[in-house]
Amino acid sequence: MYTNKRKPTLKWHCTDKCKPLLESDVSSIIEVRQYFDEPIKELRKHLDACDNSPNNYYMTRSLHVEEIDQVHEHDFSDNPNVTVIVKKDENNVEKYLKYSEIVCE
Repeated sequence: MYTNKRKPTLKWHCTDKCKPLLESDVSSIIEVRQYFDEPIKELRKHLDACDNSPNNYYMTRSLHVEEIDQVHEHDFSDNPNVTVIVKKDENNVEKYLKYSEIVCE
């Protein structure tokens, strides 16, 4: 049984190519692809469920963010908790941000 009473935290495990997703980035998302084809609102529901659970002081939330060059099938098949967000940068070039390791425990 957990005895840690602290509130869940959102931890960024970043590589040198990644950065936290800013609110301005969220508004510029043009497409969301996930193993179960869930839209971003489903991902948000999952994260909100962690925060709104009556036992949320037992929970942690972890998110790994990584910029990838292109989307491969194994990005989805290896882990059902992987989301790839496609957005365009200031030069109208598509960028892929891979999110994974969403943990709610």
